Amino acid sequence: MHNFLTLLLPLSRYYVNWTNTLTFVLKYADCGKNNPELAKEMEKQFVDLLNEELKLQQVVAEEHSHHMNATLVEAKRQATQYQREAEKCNAATETCEEAREQSEAAISKEKKLTAMWEQRARQLGWSDSRATGM
Repeated sequence: MHNFLTLLLPLSRYYVNWTNTLTFVLKYADCGKNNPELAKEMEKQFVDLLNEELKLQQVVAEEHSHHMNATLVEAKRQATQYQREAEKCNAATETCEEAREQSEAAISKEKKLTAMWEQRARQLGWSDSRATGM
């Protein structure tokens, strides 16, 4: 029975249910010690329990891995979607910036044209009635 304990102890940190298994082993370790046939049967049962526990842990690990993979796929999908949205937003921002620059250039051109016509009008005797009325 001692050889199973030495096998179990290094692995026990990986499994949650080992405390129950260890309690069982330690509680019944002396059972059948004097009867070699019974001791051999107890070891077989213990090995079966260990195998079952390992299989259950493997199933849990596979389910966890499957869930993690599905979560990763979903995260990648959302990241791609957010990237596309960001690219659309950047393109729209660039379009707005270009339109703003064009508007500023058009306003500047219009102000110069207005100033030129106002100067010609003043040279011909026009005075701004709004400026004198205030």
